[in-house]
Amino acid sequence: MGIEPQDCVVIEDSESGFEAAHRAQMRCFAYQPQGPLPQGRMFGAVSFRKMQDLPALLDL
Repeated sequence: MGIEPQDCVVIEDSESGFEAAHRAQMRCFAYQPQGPLPQGRMFGAVSFRKMQDLPALLDL
């Protein structure tokens, strides 16, 4: 599609999705309403619990 990985954002809720975003070198936000997984299973994803919090995170 011609879009660079650093210009993409992934919103994911599974460990395999976090890993895929990490391997693709894309910024990943982890939707985890029950609380975050242990850091070693996050693959660098930024955890958030409420969808209302996502717009502020995208501004980072």
